[in-house]
Amino acid sequence: MKTKDITTYRKTDFTLSSTIERLYGKKDYRKIKSHHNLIKARNTYLKITKSIRFAVNETITITDNSHINELQFLMNDIDDLLNSARNIDELDQRMISFQTELMLAIIGFCPSRMNMDSIINKKDYWKLDLYRQIAFTQNDEQKKNIIFRAVKGKYASKFGTWP
Repeated sequence: MKTKDITTYRKTDFTLSSTIERLYGKKDYRKIKSHHNLIKARNTYLKITKSIRFAVNETITITDNSHINELQFLMNDIDDLLNSARNIDELDQRMISFQTELMLAIIGFCPSRMNMDSIINKKDYWKLDLYRQIAFTQNDEQKKNIIFRAVKGKYASKFGTWP
């Protein structure tokens, strides 16, 4: 019996499987729940990046143009990078890099310290509000939704699931 090449085939970690189920439901979960190959992994990551693109475009409504441009730039390159990955390790590393840069850019900006010798985890280096900072707002509908979710959760055992 031939062994599968680890660079094109691997066992799916529970954390990834459960994240996929949480985001996309049981059908997508079943596609990758135990094992997946490079093609399935790439398709899953491309689906995630498409969802992130939708979420950023639909959710971030108040920011400056340079911030939107930076986020768009990061999101536009990722599909090509994922499609050109030759193995799962390369695919994973590209996805991790994309998510890290995007997360920091959303927080404020992704620092570029390539010419520096070393950076330590000290708050002076990681305060990323030089250009903007995150400020969450809630409208009345959103506040109502939080209250409804809390009530629904508290009484789910008594009344079952609500539509």
